[in-house]
Amino acid sequence: YDYGEKGDSFSATEILNPIQIIVLKRRHWKDLTADAIDQLWKLLGSGVHAILEKEKGIEKIERLKVQVLGRDVSGRWDRIFNNEITDFKITSAWTIVYGSRNEEWKEQLSIYRWLYFRVKGVLLASRGHIVALLRDWSDKNLKPMKSGKENNYPKAPALELDFDLMTPDETEEFVADKIGKIL
Repeated sequence: YDYGEKGDSFSATEILNPIQIIVLKRRHWKDLTADAIDQLWKLLGSGVHAILEKEKGIEKIERLKVQVLGRDVSGRWDRIFNNEITDFKITSAWTIVYGSRNEEWKEQLSIYRWLYFRVKGVLLASRGHIVALLRDWSDKNLKPMKSGKENNYPKAPALELDFDLMTPDETEEFVADKIGKIL
């Protein structure tokens, strides 16, 4: 959904952006444009989510909302199974190699867990998972390194990453701090 529909609410993924980006996007939302080719991976991600919504044996996917500093904070996970939260990501193999989104993914999963706890009163497991679907994976990159170093390129085009999540109190403090800085 776009910023016009959000009003004064914040999504879990939006909160993870730098404050300046959040403020500028909200201020200039109607002036922003996007090249269609840049939306290709979002389209693929939407397809993955549509398939997941039909999966049997998992909890129904829903958007949960909690008030923080007078603003709604919402989030929508991809899967809860066996008391563990999982989110699927279409991403680059190099994101995995360099671990460049690990902190963001940990925070996002922590926010989903916190929302679930606050709305449903059930504390999910303290481990969360990202299933990374690697759009640019190539077995050519699996070759041993000439330097003798271990090649940490992903061994397959899809993998699951495990994260130790923040506690609900730590997550709420993180979210409140971020919203406080935005306001």
